[in-house]
Amino acid sequence: MNFLFDIYNRVEQPSIILYKNNFEKDGVLGLAYDKKLTIRLTDLSELSFTYPQKFDDVNTPYYDNIKTKKIIYIPEIGYFKLEKVKINSDGIKEVKECVAYSIQCELKQKQLINFSGTYKLYDTIEPKKSLMGILINYFPSWSIDVVDSSLWSIYRTFDITQKDIYSFLMDEVMTSYNCVVLFDIQTRKISVKAMENISKETDIYISFDNLMKSAEIDELSDEIVTALRVKGGSDEMDIIAVNPNGSDSIYNFSYYKTSEWMSQSLINALNTYESKYNSLKSTYLTKLTTLK
Repeated sequence: MNFLFDIYNRVEQPSIILYKNNFEKDGVLGLAYDKKLTIRLTDLSELSFTYPQKFDDVNTPYYDNIKTKKIIYIPEIGYFKLEKVKINSDGIKEVKECVAYSIQCELKQKQLINFSGTYKLYDTIEPKKSLMGILINYFPSWSIDVVDSSLWSIYRTFDITQKDIYSFLMDEVMTSYNCVVLFDIQTRKISVKAMENISKETDIYISFDNLMKSAEIDELSDEIVTALRVKGGSDEMDIIAVNPNGSDSIYNFSYYKTSEWMSQSLINALNTYESKYNSLKSTYLTKLTTLK
């Protein structure tokens, strides 16, 4: 994905080319305005624009051709699918307000029904028997580009009643295999990267001295947990048998274990407990292994 810059080093407004669903070129929407492009790495990218019915009292070309499910192409960026086309008129002028999403949104059109079993993520010798090979078979216009070799031998089990393939990739696959699924919206190729390979260090930095205009920081207090009870899919599944403290809960007081929140005597008591717990953990695991 490439962005074009003008002589003043500003990002150029993208050209919007309308295609029919068979990818036959329909026309260039040169009179589109209020163009906004939002690029996302692990979610659908979004394009919005407004197109007038008339310009200087002359009907604009291709206005009637702008309909939902048509394809939009932005050079150097990729393909989008029109999902929302709203006509807005005040009795004098009429425009179409359009929203398009990156072309991988079409993976939402196919549903996995009663999909269950244990699957290897990818197999270079027999790709059609792997999970990615099975999923890509639903979309002949898409292909697999690269799957990190560290992910090839990983198996995971799924039991899906009903879910569209895009959501399955973004939710179950990324979480289960600890990976990131990436879509090339120019070539319609899918890559799967191990989480540790998704980023690389560059010499680019953002600060108030260059691109940053403002900053907002939200505290997510709901995510602070000191005691977490671990249960499985049924009440009979828990961690008591392998948890050295003999309960179905695990504890972490690190956020609150300061003089700002606790008395020093309580901090000392917690430190004593944690030292005792850590010193006995290996002994507990050894005895557990012997018992089994």
